[in-house]
Amino acid sequence: MIVLMENTLVLTDPERMELNQRMASRSGRADDARRARLMLLLEADHTWAAIRDKLDCNDVFIDRWSKRFAQERLAGLFSRHSGQEPSTLTPALEARILQWTVKRKPPDGSTQWSTRKLAEQLGAAATIDSNDPETALARARRLAPKGWDCVIECTGLQAPLDLASELVRERGRLVIAGYHQDGRRQVDMQSWNWRGIDVVNAHERDERLVVDAMREAARGIFDIQRLITHELPLARLGDAFELARTRPPGFVKAVVLT
Repeated sequence: MIVLMENTLVLTDPERMELNQRMASRSGRADDARRARLMLLLEADHTWAAIRDKLDCNDVFIDRWSKRFAQERLAGLFSRHSGQEPSTLTPALEARILQWTVKRKPPDGSTQWSTRKLAEQLGAAATIDSNDPETALARARRLAPKGWDCVIECTGLQAPLDLASELVRERGRLVIAGYHQDGRRQVDMQSWNWRGIDVVNAHERDERLVVDAMREAARGIFDIQRLITHELPLARLGDAFELARTRPPGFVKAVVLT
């Protein structure tokens, strides 16, 4: 049962447990964790002003997700496309999805893609498992003792951000492309300052540049099709977001078809 009384949200014990798990997850999406934390802050009777400060959000964000949660409970916390009616999974579309998954197999004979296999297939000279930061740092330094000219962080997590910071050479560039939406981050500002690195936010807000990037992708400057491991119809939009949240083995990117 969910009851909204002004700023107060009342959760059931299972809902509270699930929200805490989402907020603490290291493998889930940052935006899921952020929405989960919002619900927990509302239940704790924090004011909207306090929530804006803690989550670095606006009133529209708080209003939208609190209303969705009140109406649909946990299911309401998934982002969704609201401008079109769900389409039907036709036999032709189902056949297209099946053909897609069958014809795109890793060249090493394995049945599923991993992000590292995909990176190697797309031209990476070396790949390193970052789940063990100390081992990853040691191997990366063997490959480039003085550090790397440019390091791009794409995880949205604290530990890989720390690792990426360590890998940049003096006067190098750190590009932050990960979605860091589940709270504040700590950085070694002393190290950044001492080494004189440039830090770039990769989240472009100039619509003209976004359109230019889309044109380059359509022109084939890189093969985005090889990043797509799952195709789903619009009627299964919730499943698509669940794939993106849980990232099961073999998942890289999903597209939703209308």
